[in-house]
Amino acid sequence: MNVVHVIRDIPQLQWERNRGLRNLTSFGIGGPAQVLVRVNSVDALMRLQQRVHAQGIQVTMLGGGTNVLISDAGIQGITLKLGKGFEYYKVLSRDQDCVYVKAGSATALPAFHRWAWRQGLGNTADLVGIPGTIGGAVAVNAGTRTRAIGSIVSRVGLVTTAGELVEMEAEAMRFGYRTAWIPDGWVAVYVIVCLAPSISHEERAMREKLIDHRLATQPHGSKCAGSFFKNPDPVNGPFAGQLIERAGMKGARRGGAMVSRVHANFLVNQGWATARDVMELAREVHERVKALTGVSLVPEVRFVGKGLQWEVQ
Repeated sequence: MNVVHVIRDIPQLQWERNRGLRNLTSFGIGGPAQVLVRVNSVDALMRLQQRVHAQGIQVTMLGGGTNVLISDAGIQGITLKLGKGFEYYKVLSRDQDCVYVKAGSATALPAFHRWAWRQGLGNTADLVGIPGTIGGAVAVNAGTRTRAIGSIVSRVGLVTTAGELVEMEAEAMRFGYRTAWIPDGWVAVYVIVCLAPSISHEERAMREKLIDHRLATQPHGSKCAGSFFKNPDPVNGPFAGQLIERAGMKGARRGGAMVSRVHANFLVNQGWATARDVMELAREVHERVKALTGVSLVPEVRFVGKGLQWEVQ
């Protein structure tokens, strides 16, 4: 099927054939998208969703590209990115306990946190230093090991596969550790969060502690996708990085991929890594940790594209 023929007359939409994706991800890895589509309005996305799902065209959502590994063979069908029309934030209302803020899903999470902090609005300290978009953060319930963005979400606006705009309450999203429930094929277009009217002294101190901790323990400037594996016990530990280090895998290499010497739960691209290199290294890390500790590590990174699947014993 000619994908472009199905979507080419939709306004507020741009598309490219065979667009390389490596420079759209923090890993710097990935083959081409058959068709990369950028939508710039909710109306355009509604029309796109209705058409492509009626035709059975595969759609892969690519947010800020920070928690994803893309296949060397690329992505079939449509690779979807939300454009400038989804980058915004505004105060909706205030009451004694909460300032409700609406943010477009393509809004950069660091920019949103800085804006909230300048406004004197609390409840965002746990988000400091986390890259990506606010929509992506909600999809994986990003945050620290003790508190995540789901704790401040009130409602989320989504466009269904039928091209309808619906609003989902936070309770329906079943937020858990690095998980949230969004029906397959639905696209989050905005998030409404409840921010505290002021920033407490405790939150200011916690933010400074988090900044210092991340600067000291994470491989800044490296091409990576953040923490590769989920922590088996996010509250009490031991954490994934500790288990990987115990297994003697810190600094291990496969092709151009390496287990970071700064933090063992970061797999980094030394500049020439392929998705295959990363997967082979990740599987070896998994096997070594399981053999030593009995713990089966679960990836936090999302794998997308042709032939890229997480399969371990």
